[in-house]
Amino acid sequence: MQITNELSVKLAFPAKFWNAMLDHCRDVAEARGKKNVSVRAAADLASASGNSAFGAALRAARVIRDFDILRNIVLVVDSDSDRQARFDYARGQIEALANDPNEPVDVFPLPSLPGVPATKGDLNLTILMIPTDEATGSLETVLYKGAKKAKSQNANEVEKLATATNVVSWAPQKQAKMRVRAFVACSHGDAPDLPIGQIWTKDSSASLIPVGDSVFDDLFDCLQQHLPE
Repeated sequence: MQITNELSVKLAFPAKFWNAMLDHCRDVAEARGKKNVSVRAAADLASASGNSAFGAALRAARVIRDFDILRNIVLVVDSDSDRQARFDYARGQIEALANDPNEPVDVFPLPSLPGVPATKGDLNLTILMIPTDEATGSLETVLYKGAKKAKSQNANEVEKLATATNVVSWAPQKQAKMRVRAFVACSHGDAPDLPIGQIWTKDSSASLIPVGDSVFDDLFDCLQQHLPE
């Protein structure tokens, strides 16, 4: 893979996870150290947070980035309990920019399907739904699969807690959020209150949920598709 200065931005949270995943992609591509992707949480670029911030984040991403040429934008969106509705909501924010009289006309391409880039001129834009291979869930749904493989005994205890406290009756994405946080709390004695977004800042905590594990293969493949060739 030849890495150029025609670069990408991904709007996603937690940014540390995506940077770690992209480092893994670069390792596989034998291109480590060549900066080709900027990862920003939408909340870092906009005054809002979560899925409601994509429109404002896109507006800011036009001018706030770490490179010269913008070629690819990937919005990473949790499917939650309704994959199509969340896709439509993200897509609607892109469409709203085109209808904003204060915005340049037709700045961003408008995707029609999840995971399929839309192109306008030299710019590609993709809405990537998470999990990539399931109808519902969130990034935590995928992270917990990695956690269970890394420390199965701790994950088993988390499952007992989820059952005992009736967490199993919650929406799937909310169950996953609880499970990941409980897993980190009982697996990282040095900092049981470690925020999810900080797990991949140190080797000692990154081993809790290794991004190179096979449970992330589908996500890895999707990211590889969107890295500049």
